[in-house]
Amino acid sequence: MAYEVIDEDLKVEACEIGDLTLSQIESFLRLRGDGEKIETLTLFSRQDGTIVLNKNHPGYKDFKDFTLSYLQLEDSEREKLDQLEGIKEAAAVIDRAIEQRRDAAVLDILQHSRSGGVPYNTLQKIFKKYDCGPIGLCQIFTYGVIEGKRAERAKRKAGNE
Repeated sequence: MAYEVIDEDLKVEACEIGDLTLSQIESFLRLRGDGEKIETLTLFSRQDGTIVLNKNHPGYKDFKDFTLSYLQLEDSEREKLDQLEGIKEAAAVIDRAIEQRRDAAVLDILQHSRSGGVPYNTLQKIFKKYDCGPIGLCQIFTYGVIEGKRAERAKRKAGNE
């Protein structure tokens, strides 16, 4: 696939319909519903949050300008926008890509962390107590903050002695 990099920092690329794989085309058409043509695809996001624009779409330049501008807005500014009907779908795709990027950043941070000797079964018990839901995750996060504070205090105390 020959994707053209539009903006490396904003993770925006472009491709032509011919650059898409058959499985990508089938997937897009399945999502869009009966009677839709692949030429109506304006943009999509990849697993890493990169936004890919369809260079063959008649509104390519407008969607490119919108995407680049939209990505540079703060969250609060994006929420205030009243989007035109034709842009809502594109904005939703971009919003999902932004979330993918944030998730990837968190996972990247967690990749470099360690549990610091916290037994896995302790974390598992906390998670199960709260039915594996968001509250359990929040409790595990709180537990991590508490353990981090304890480690900082112990380090300061060791440095003062």
